[in-house]
Amino acid sequence: MMWGRIPGSSFTALRSSIFQVASTMTTTGFVNNFDYDAWSMAAKVILILLMMIGGCTGSTGGGIKVGRVLIVLKYTYNELMRSLHPKAVMVVKIGDKMVKENTVKSVLLFVQLYILIFIFGVLAFAITEASNPQFNFLSAISATACCLGVVGPGFGVVALDFTGVSEAGRALGFFFMYIGRLEILPVILMFLPETWKR
Repeated sequence: MMWGRIPGSSFTALRSSIFQVASTMTTTGFVNNFDYDAWSMAAKVILILLMMIGGCTGSTGGGIKVGRVLIVLKYTYNELMRSLHPKAVMVVKIGDKMVKENTVKSVLLFVQLYILIFIFGVLAFAITEASNPQFNFLSAISATACCLGVVGPGFGVVALDFTGVSEAGRALGFFFMYIGRLEILPVILMFLPETWKR
């Protein structure tokens, strides 16, 4: 029986889904004996989004992190409400604590840089692997998401490993894993002339 393109009973499908979601969000890189690359496109898109979100704030997992995503969502909501009520004083709160404006700005900067680097990575993988007939656009997106989020497995050619990718593609993957592991800002600051003046 197929349950949403996942083979086996509904219990097996649920167990496989929970395992893959947990493995993806925590960026542990574990895979089971089921073929998650054969899942539907909707499931793959959800897993790619989870790769980008990553683990909880303070964890060693990669990705943007859940706390940053929550701050961005709350900030976006506040700005939408402010457009309806221009004189309203609205602050971003996590629980009962107010998030400082400098923290919100740094989170917004990080998320913007993450998305820009992600777009650049997808284009770079697509150009680097243009001669590889098995490397499609989904492979480029998942390769960038799994490298930048330091997740491990992706989809398509990079479903289990990067053996189907060229040497240049592997070097590119290493570069994006390096950026993702150091959480982007230190790597970008390293290339700014002002950093070397200190």
